Formats: sequence, C-alpha cells, structure tokens
Amino acid sequence: MSHLSTYRVVSPFLAITAVEQGPRFFRIPEGAVLETEKDLFQPGLVEVKIDHQTLLAFTRDIKERAVPLNPEPAEEPLDTLF
Repeated sequence: MSHLSTYRVVSPFLAITAVEQGPRFFRIPEGAVLETEKDLFQPGLVEVKIDHQTLLAFTRDIKERAVPLNPEPAEEPLDTLF
C-alpha cells in the first residue's frame, strides 16, 4: 500500500532527470519540498516530484538530507476494555 510522503530538504543533493538527450543531473536545493509515493526502506533510486517535475533520487539521500513533513501518525493507545 503506497501513500504520498512529503519531505523538506535540509541539505542539497543530486537527483537524476530523464530528458530526450539522456539523463541529466539536477541539484535539489535546501528548502525544496519533494513528494514520493515510494517507501524508503529499500536502497536504490525512487521517483520523487519537485514542482511537478519527476526525478529519480537515492533513498539514502532522502533519508539523510531531508525531514518528513507528514510523519506517520503515532499509534493511538488502546483503551482498556475492563
């Protein structure tokens, strides 16, 4: 099950964009907000969107250089039934 996760970049890093002439590097600046529907548990490249542009970024860069803006909600404590 995928869901949209949003991150704010706190340290710039490189991503890859695919264009007709071949892949190009794209510098994601500090303060940028990126979105992804992919989980960050597996290493490798994941699709991210920044300003409606689709790029490929390494999960490690996202985890180390960005902070989540929509963290997973904390589990609700279970009410005792007694």
